[in-house]
Amino acid sequence: MPSLTITGEENSPLITFGSGWTIGTSQTDKFASSYSGSSYMATHTIGAFASFVFNGTGVQIFGAKRVDHGPYAVKVDDTLYPTGNGTAPDLYQENLFTVNGLDRGPHTVTITNQGDSWVDVDFITWSTDLGNAADKLFVTIVKDTDPSFSFSSALAWITNPKNVGSFLGGSGRATANPGASVVYTFQVQFVFSVCVINSPTLYQGRGRLVIRSCWPQWRTIHGPA
Repeated sequence: MPSLTITGEENSPLITFGSGWTIGTSQTDKFASSYSGSSYMATHTIGAFASFVFNGTGVQIFGAKRVDHGPYAVKVDDTLYPTGNGTAPDLYQENLFTVNGLDRGPHTVTITNQGDSWVDVDFITWSTDLGNAADKLFVTIVKDTDPSFSFSSALAWITNPKNVGSFLGGSGRATANPGASVVYTFQVQFVFSVCVINSPTLYQGRGRLVIRSCWPQWRTIHGPA
């Protein structure tokens, strides 16, 4: 069975940060360039948490281990895993947590700061199985600049969203305008997957929709036989 691994940076709207988290950039941390995308989210508030809902069979949380970092707890669904320790002499893009072999389906992973020392989140990867055992996986990346995308209005969409440099290929589009839309046109003669990304508040007439190359909540679309 094909397995697909997807990476989400810390600024993905798929990751929910509770109160007490701050953004780490080169303006606040001279070592920010050591992080993926040169940015991260961090907290030193006891009990501060970040959660991520994914559909798959495995998940990994990456961050830094530094001298001022400390203990953290990770929970997947109803299972609490042993406390992790983020104290180390400045190691970056480290695997803070990994679990594989989950039942295929939706899961929630939560990381919680266990002390008043720092914990940070750089990016998250998750894996999902697709199709049947004999199937092969073919991945096609379609950028927002491809003519197959039709945006409702050039005025409604900006081409330099926040942290666009961390987007794949350094480009993307974003909107905070209610009613703004995008249409992706394709032809298919086989079963394939389309990935989209939404802000949870978009349907309430506010928030931001960011079009990147490929960020999944997966829908399987059946084309003509």
